[in-house]
Amino acid sequence: MNYRHLFIFIGLLTLASCGPKQEAKKTIKDFVDQNVKTETDYSFSDFGKLDSTRYVTDSLITVMRQNANRNAAFNGAIGYGKRTADKQLKYLPVKMSVNGSDTTFTFYLTNDLQQVVSFK
Repeated sequence: MNYRHLFIFIGLLTLASCGPKQEAKKTIKDFVDQNVKTETDYSFSDFGKLDSTRYVTDSLITVMRQNANRNAAFNGAIGYGKRTADKQLKYLPVKMSVNGSDTTFTFYLTNDLQQVVSFK
């Protein structure tokens, strides 16, 4: 009986680790890998709570993208995903070390968590 509970517990842990936050983390890591300058030294230290918002307007996305293009750690032509017709975005704060400095970025993703739309 104890082994049965152990297997159920392990199964539940496995399912819990494959949730939306894990998918968002993978999307963000892939995005950073593709858009950071090759000479940039970076690492991820903590991922915050995955949440959603409807308050990020298209003009705010444009401003965030313009500011990100001035970030020395990233390529000038960052490849973003397109915002869908659904105005809701998911966001995830991420603590990172970039070239030895600790910083926090907030990444905004499409609702299906497949693309980064912007970050600040």
